[in-house]
This record gives sequence, C-alpha cells and structure tokens, in this order.
Amino acid sequence: MGAELECYVALAPEQVEPFWQAVRAAMINADMAFERIEKERGTHQYEMIFAPAAPSRMAQILAQAKYFVEAEALRIAVDASFAAKTHEDEPSSGLHIHLHLENELGEYLYHKTDETMSEALRFSLGGLLAGMAEDMAIFCPTPESRARFHDPDHVPRNYSWGVNNRYCALRIPAERDPERKRIEHRMAGADAAPAAVIAAILTRVIEGLENRTEPPLQEYGKPMPVIREVIAQSA
Repeated sequence: MGAELECYVALAPEQVEPFWQAVRAAMINADMAFERIEKERGTHQYEMIFAPAAPSRMAQILAQAKYFVEAEALRIAVDASFAAKTHEDEPSSGLHIHLHLENELGEYLYHKTDETMSEALRFSLGGLLAGMAEDMAIFCPTPESRARFHDPDHVPRNYSWGVNNRYCALRIPAERDPERKRIEHRMAGADAAPAAVIAAILTRVIEGLENRTEPPLQEYGKPMPVIREVIAQSA
C-alpha cells in the first residue's frame, strides 16, 4: 500500500520551507517510506505522499506523519488540522490508500486493458464495493468527514469504480503498463484512523477474492451524488 494524506497548516510564506524541512527530517529519521510533500489546492493545504510499504507498516507511517506535523506546528505555534473539512469554502482533506497485489513470487496480479481485467483486480473491486456502505463509519468517523462529500470536485460521488475517474470511490490510475495496475481507495477522510481504514480495506479485498465478488459496471462519466444520502441513513 501507498498513501496520500492531506492536511491544512496555516503557514506564512517564510515558514513553509523550514516547517516541511523539519517534518521531512523527522520522517527520514523514522525510516518512513516517504516520497514528497506537495502544495494542494486549498489555501494552506498540503499533501504528503508515501511510497508503498506493507499494510501494517503503512498504518504506522500515517500515524507517525500526523504526529510529526502536529508536533512541529505546536512547536512554532501555528494551526494544523487533519479534519476532513476544515473550512466550508475550501477543499476537503482525504486519506487515499493505493493498493496493489502480488503473489508469492512477487508478480503483480492486478492487470487491466481496455478489453480485459484480471480476476484478482475484478474480485478485489467487487469486495471493496460490496462492503463499502457498511464501512463508512470507519472511513468517515466525524461530521467533517461526511461534509467532505458536499465538495463540488475531487471527491467520490457514489460506490463505483472507474479508470482515472476521481468521482469514483475506487479509481484505477492511468498507468501505461497494463500489467501493473493498482486501486486508489478514495473514501476515507484525513481524520479517519489509518489502521482501521487499512484493516477494513484488506478485509473487503480478501472477501472479494474468496467469494469471487463481481463489481458493478465501470463508471465512465460523473456518477450521481448518492453517498451523502447513504451516510445519512446509516448515521
């Protein structure tokens, strides 16, 4: 699993580089599978991107990353937030988990072309979508998490999957190599507990593989916005 974790840190322009240098140094010292930090769309919004690691290690990495950001923000007396919806008029913050699957020989099992898709990828998508409504309390544990789905852009619209479609709960990034695909799970808010999110994802993948669960048809356009209604019913 790889991951992308968004947050808001209210930094003045001259504080940005020193702040993230300190966080980056702490993550390197902790031997975290860290790739880069990017400025995101929101004012004072940033995204930390982590290279693939074992699921148990990724859960630790994400928890440590939150700690390092909050600790450095406290040290220099600035506000930092991993709330899924920090400001009503600003983009929300998510926790996106990137999942790929290998066999015991280290061979990728997620394959897809325009015409075909491997059973491992198909059944993983099926299991994840079949259990998603039940797992929403894990992915969206707070009112801010649920408010995230009111954003006009870059958030899932329903329990669906699609290729390079950010309106879907499950996105297949547009990798050029059809033999090395991955699933981007886009449902969790940044305030979700990483270990619980990862455990729920793994559970549904295993169920899908064992039960050979077929997914719905691929979404090609913008899905209808039904997630917030499902959340309201299950709250």
